[in-house]
Formats: sequence, structure tokens, C-alpha cells
Amino acid sequence: APVGIAITGDSSGNIYVVGVQSGSAGIFYKLNTSGTIVSQIGLSDTEPRGIAITSDGEFVLLFWSYSSSVAIARLNSAATSVVWRFNKNSNQNIQFAYNGIAIAASGNIYAIGKYNFGGAGNQWLIVKYDSSGTVVWSRRSLYYGTGDSGLTGIVIDSSENLYVTGQNGNTPTTRLNKIDSGGNFVWGKTIDTGCQSGTVALDSTGSYLYLSGTRTSAFKGQFICKFDTSGNIQWQRTLQYFAFNSNAQMGGPYAPIRLDSDFMYIALRVDLGQYGATEFAIQKLPLDGSKTGTYTLGVF
Repeated sequence: APVGIAITGDSSGNIYVVGVQSGSAGIFYKLNTSGTIVSQIGLSDTEPRGIAITSDGEFVLLFWSYSSSVAIARLNSAATSVVWRFNKNSNQNIQFAYNGIAIAASGNIYAIGKYNFGGAGNQWLIVKYDSSGTVVWSRRSLYYGTGDSGLTGIVIDSSENLYVTGQNGNTPTTRLNKIDSGGNFVWGKTIDTGCQSGTVALDSTGSYLYLSGTRTSAFKGQFICKFDTSGNIQWQRTLQYFAFNSNAQMGGPYAPIRLDSDFMYIALRVDLGQYGATEFAIQKLPLDGSKTGTYTLGVF
């Protein structure tokens, strides 16, 4: 059966999902507001990891890429044909993050993930493409290590500055970095050791960033931080969930944080600590950071 991996929507309420249908072959679905499948297309390339919609209604897809397979592709607005695709070199191992893609008002496309060359460990990766699929620049950072090292979250402000979050090493350590549109490092902040980064969101004023991820040490819960766009931390909170016992752990988030004027909405995975059970959880949390402490997960 097909497995969904990434999702987005348009202003009319249509939903677009990419996933895997068999082996590593991809699939693209369009659903209407009633949840009915309107159209679908098979993707012969390797596993899709992200999807975003351009200003003219076309689709940009990210792929987990190995050998000389496709790394990124653009589909027409009907999702019936490929406008362009970019294949990487055969000696590169690129793994883009789930929904690790952002499209600027200019049409420039930014993709994030991790890069491995010759088994030397994973490095943070940012690639900028223009609207025609040409690589403008790519950056690999010195933050590298084994395991899950790599970038996991990205947002863009109105000046096309990038705010990216990721983790490095086996500890791991989470960082939030600001990069300008030319690929130049502006500032970076270390959140904590023992933290796996999740995703980042920028509020509607373009002034504040919200970052969330999970802890592998201490409470083994969830951390949430608020920064201004100059890199000054406003507050940091930890949430811990107990379900059946104290071994319950958080995982993710695996999708971008959504914000309205008062709340943030976060989707996570929760290990309930019993029988190996894993559940999905959705949080609604106030933007002022007032929700703290330990909570019981409601299972449905």
C-alpha cells in the first residue's frame, strides 16, 4: 500500500501528497476539499521527501538521492509532466530533509538536508536553485557526524534570508543558523546538547522564530524555543509527556510548525513506553511559552 511522506495545500483547500507506492517508486496525489483523490501520477524516481507549490501553481519535489538519481524536480500545475529535473553526480549521497524545501517570492528554491562523500560522515547541506532548476550555489557546513546529522528545518524571510536548523554529531547538538541569500553565514546559535532538531517557523511579522525538537537526554521530552531574527533567545521550554509509564518519549516534529496569531501547531510522534506502541500527536501551544511541565498524552 502507498505510504505518504510529505504534504502541502493550496489556497483553494486542495491537498497534495507525495509518498512511496512500492519499493522506492514515488507517487503524487491531488485531493479535493472532501478528501477525494482527483488525480495521481507515478514517479519512477527514488523516494520523494518534500513538496512545495510555486507562485504559478507548479510543484517542486525533493527526493532522497543516491547514485546519479534525481535530487529535485519541478512538475507542471496539472502534475502530468516534468518541467525540469536536476540529477546529482554519481559519487554523491544526498538525503534531503522531509519537507526541507522553501520557495522565495523571487522564485528561487532552497533545499536542505545532508551530504555524505566517501563515508566521511554527514555534513549539513543547503542548495539554492533558480526557478529553472539551475544550481546557484550550494553550501556544506563543518557540522558533521554520523547518524542523523543534517539540516531538518528551513524558513525564509522577506529579504530572502534563510533560517535553518539541524543537528550534528552523535550527542547530538542542535543549532539554528541564519544564512543570507548569497549563501553567507550571518549568525548561529547552539540550543543544547542532547537535542535532536525538528523544525522552525517564522511568524507573520517576520520578527520571531519558533524552533522545536526532542531531547535524547535529561527529560527525554520536547524542547521549544523562541528567538528573534537577530539570534537573541526570548524563551526556552521543555515539555515531557507521560502516557503509560515514564519511558514515554517524543519524536520529531516531522512537519513544519504552523502559526496563527496566538498559537503554534506541532505534529509529533510519541513512543508510549509500552508494548512498543507509537502514536501520532498534535499539539496546540500558546506562542507566549506559557505551557510548560508534564502532561498526559490523550490517546485516540
